[in-house]
Amino acid sequence: MKKLQPILKSGEHKKIINEPIEAIDEEPEVKPKCVPVIKPIDEQITFESIDDFTNYYNEHKEDLNPLSTCKLNKMFKIIVDDEPYKISKIKGELSLRTIPKSRVTIIMRIEELENTQNEIIDKINSIINLINHTGFVRDAV
Repeated sequence: MKKLQPILKSGEHKKIINEPIEAIDEEPEVKPKCVPVIKPIDEQITFESIDDFTNYYNEHKEDLNPLSTCKLNKMFKIIVDDEPYKISKIKGELSLRTIPKSRVTIIMRIEELENTQNEIIDKINSIINLINHTGFVRDAV
């Protein structure tokens, strides 16, 4: 059987222990990016002609170019002769496109349903207020 050889010769371990430790270059701690908070779009600007929108766009080009088309379409409503347009970007250039009639009717129906829903909510709230102020529920119990 072969004898094991010591890794260090006698006294060498003292040299290693007494040698200064070299600083290890550690990579700086990378903090995760904070998720940006996006504020909702409060108001929508409506344009009734393509020229009006073009003029507005040319005046605010630097602010609008970095925005996504989704955000731009939420910010601006372009309707010319009852024909709505959507903003799109082709090779980074802003352009307008018409919305197919089938989508227009669906969008109009959704808006109509939302208005009906809001009317129902208002009526329910007025009934609740009436009940609370007249004491109808207290008398019935």
